[in-house]
Amino acid sequence: AGQVSLVENMALNATYPQILTEGGDDRLILNKKGTNKYHCTPKPIVGSLFRGSCTCNIPTETAYQAAEAAFYSLRSGEISVGDIMEGVRSRIKSLYDLPAGTEVFLCPSGSDAEYMPLLIAKTLNK
Repeated sequence: AGQVSLVENMALNATYPQILTEGGDDRLILNKKGTNKYHCTPKPIVGSLFRGSCTCNIPTETAYQAAEAAFYSLRSGEISVGDIMEGVRSRIKSLYDLPAGTEVFLCPSGSDAEYMPLLIAKTLNK
């Protein structure tokens, strides 16, 4: 059998919601008030409405429950990360009614997304 990576081992031993605040960079670490450096909590604030942000968001109740369900589905082996990402790509393509052959890139941050046009340009100009 293959070796289990450090990330896979962390995921196998993590609990929910612990996994939401561990294994990333310092932006996820919670202070004594239970918020991160952007003053956001990893748990929903019931009955609240939040505007979106590329930097940080407090999860909605629906998103929190969906993440929890995905966590347990991943943990049990019912679904893979690749399956989840392909589902997200498919929903985006469908919502925007994108033409066949259009691809969707998923990035962990806006800074990372800035590299996509460079990658495409480099690939097209080989």
